[in-house]
Amino acid sequence: MISWLVNYSNFWGPLRLLGSYSFLLGLGFFLAACISVFLLPKFWKRLPLDYGKVFVRDGKYYKNIDGNEIPLDQNAPKPDGKPTGAGIYIFLFSLPLLIMLVPDLSFADMSLFSMLFLAMLFGYLDDIATTQGRGWSGKKKGFIDLGICLVSAFIVFWFTAGENGLVPIWWPFVKGTYYLTWYEYIPGASFLLWFSINATNCSDGVDGLAGSLSFFTLLFIAGMLYVVIGNMPVSAYLLIPASPKSALLAARWSIAFSTVGGAVAGYLWWNAYPSRVLMGDAGSRFLGLLIGLGILMTGNPCLIFALAPVLLANGGAGLIRSGILKIDHKLKIDKKLGFDLDKTLLVGRLRFPLHDHCRKNLGWSNQQVLTRFMLLQIFLLPLLFLLMLKIR
Repeated sequence: MISWLVNYSNFWGPLRLLGSYSFLLGLGFFLAACISVFLLPKFWKRLPLDYGKVFVRDGKYYKNIDGNEIPLDQNAPKPDGKPTGAGIYIFLFSLPLLIMLVPDLSFADMSLFSMLFLAMLFGYLDDIATTQGRGWSGKKKGFIDLGICLVSAFIVFWFTAGENGLVPIWWPFVKGTYYLTWYEYIPGASFLLWFSINATNCSDGVDGLAGSLSFFTLLFIAGMLYVVIGNMPVSAYLLIPASPKSALLAARWSIAFSTVGGAVAGYLWWNAYPSRVLMGDAGSRFLGLLIGLGILMTGNPCLIFALAPVLLANGGAGLIRSGILKIDHKLKIDKKLGFDLDKTLLVGRLRFPLHDHCRKNLGWSNQQVLTRFMLLQIFLLPLLFLLMLKIR
């Protein structure tokens, strides 16, 4: 929106910077971070309160410790709680900047913004319901996420498909470009988005963990979209399929990822241990969908393992475990094969998400979990990224 000011650079030279995507990347990050740091404390008093493990049920408070519910005295003072659902502000602080900074917003861009808004909104409504002891069931949230993911996958397909109606895909360790039809692309893309949402959501259990891991991933995706996918000479050198249409989409959305990354940085200022505010499902589901969309825009679905390795290992392993147990419960596979699936390494000896295993089984403190998981992400992310990008 503000790119039109470049036309007046004859009157004031610095206005020409508004035509530079790299400048807009930095500007979006800086403004979003400042807005979040200064405005979040003024708005979080409007958020519902999360009393740790305390919920309101039938007018009485119960304290849930490791799955055990203990009734508390009705006359006892209400426990202090933290504002939760701050993801609504991460989105609302970012959206005006995105509309202002991203040049030539298309209908597809606004459609994806609306899907991100729905992911945030349903997560926020679940946050409210949870603080009142009426949290949504996993099945309900799963179907809502699936609907959002299907529509989002269709929008990305519609915008990135070529004139032949096919979407180009490239894979790590293999040369060449592969083309997917809509009935191949949309189901696969929907699953990737759904998995990204839920893996990010499952990682939101230690102060600063989901936000910090998402922060690094968002900035790396922004760099990937701007430097590689949005730059056709670079993408051609790396044997990555790109077109003027996909390059323009990537360049525009690099600004979006950088701006949201700035808003997350501002949130982390207040979410640092011991946290003053929590993002809740409103933030984790919104960020999970955004990360998934960024992976789709790179044209390589496998990059999710390189750009969000610890995030997926921490939250995604629990989803895999849950899926294995549900399939086994219905098909009785372990009984047919003659072993107890519950006692295997994957299911029986590990807690999921993995940050719970590190805290309760290994005795790590919250600060140790956060620091060590961040270091693993910082080490693995560039290493896996370069391996997938260069070894082809």
